Amino acid sequence: MARKPLKQPISAPHGKCCECKHSYDYHELTNYEPRKPFLCRCPYEKWSQFLDKQCVNGQFQRK
Repeated sequence: MARKPLKQPISAPHGKCCECKHSYDYHELTNYEPRKPFLCRCPYEKWSQFLDKQCVNGQFQRK
């Protein structure tokens, strides 16, 4: 029998979007006090990203 090819391991993300130097324009405040933003924009993503989401676009640079 033929062996299945080994899958390449997925590289671990480097950090959260809120820690990335490329994130900007924090918006969409929470409904409860203290009202804090929970979304940000990234020049490498098409849509807004959650601040606590792991950076998966490969462009992460710590602030």
